[in-house]
Amino acid sequence: MPRRKFTPVAGLAVATLVSVLVVALGAAWWNRPGCYSGRNYERIEKGMTLEQVEALLGKPGEEVPDYEIPRGRPRGEPPDPTFGGDVPGSWCGGVWGDPVYRWWKTRPYVGAAQILVGVSGGRVISKYRVEHFP
Repeated sequence: MPRRKFTPVAGLAVATLVSVLVVALGAAWWNRPGCYSGRNYERIEKGMTLEQVEALLGKPGEEVPDYEIPRGRPRGEPPDPTFGGDVPGSWCGGVWGDPVYRWWKTRPYVGAAQILVGVSGGRVISKYRVEHFP
């Protein structure tokens, strides 16, 4: 049987396929439930239980003392639109609830990010994401 030659086009096709596969697997890994990520922040919905949020973000959050809750939204942005209309009174903070829980992610040389979730009656009523840069 004659031996086939490896052509540059075939090599390029294989390299492209491998690259696409690596990118797809990386994106799936980064956005999986059970870890801190922007995608998992987007998955948090009003009415979820604290246990569902903890499963989504991969660990229990820490309860935030009232004096550490962010009191203003950057650039006058409204609260997360999926929770709009339920802001208590004249509240100008990014998150509200009793209690409020926080999940941190620290990134060397980049800063830190946190997700805050307000809970009332065992259900999510607000959420807020904050990025801290050095």
